Amino acid sequence: CDLVVRMLGWVKGTPMSSAKLLPLESLADAGRFLGKMSAKLSELETTELTAAKRFHQWDGKNTMGLKDFVHCIQDPRRRALVESVVDTFKDEIIDSKACDSFKTSIIHGDFNDANMLVDSNFMVSGVIDFGDSVESWRILDLTVAMAYAMLSVYGKNGRAISAAAAFLRGYNSVCPITEEEQKHLVLLIACRLSCSVTLGAYSHQQNPENEYLLLHAMPAWETLDLIWGTDE
Repeated sequence: CDLVVRMLGWVKGTPMSSAKLLPLESLADAGRFLGKMSAKLSELETTELTAAKRFHQWDGKNTMGLKDFVHCIQDPRRRALVESVVDTFKDEIIDSKACDSFKTSIIHGDFNDANMLVDSNFMVSGVIDFGDSVESWRILDLTVAMAYAMLSVYGKNGRAISAAAAFLRGYNSVCPITEEEQKHLVLLIACRLSCSVTLGAYSHQQNPENEYLLLHAMPAWETLDLIWGTDE
């Protein structure tokens, strides 16, 4: 029989998510790390990488697919919030053809604080978990990372915007984004948060005894409400 062997190297460091305290500059450093990685990933030839072209619901360019899962969100206001994000994505990214100007490349796809390793000085020493890597819009790596920076130990307690700004500052210093990409940053961050809470609600519906799924979603809901919510 045919077997597939996957070889992994050891990456030194501690997951950023395990830090009880996190300096703001750690997020800026993480942004620089991702910016350099994005630039290198953009050099990869993807013609023969068929697996990178697969459909993946967590890929931000597939945000429209969340329509199939929003019924799993029980709270009407929250469901409407996600539907608003999806509708705006359709209008401002897809129908407007804005996405045609986005640079495409292989992306990491899940650059969060659990996948970032830091050294004793809280500077990024490596990144793990490329299981969500696909060929997509390069800007999505940044907006995914900014979304999770807002949920980091630094971003919590009213510092979400500061966390996202620090990450953007670091990334843009080594991998500048375009005006069109900058225009849609908040929407694409909201798309990732919407994906997280919606698919989390779907997972909870499949496994209702797992209350951890709902608890884990709370910070994402709060952050989504911060950047996309209304007073209604």
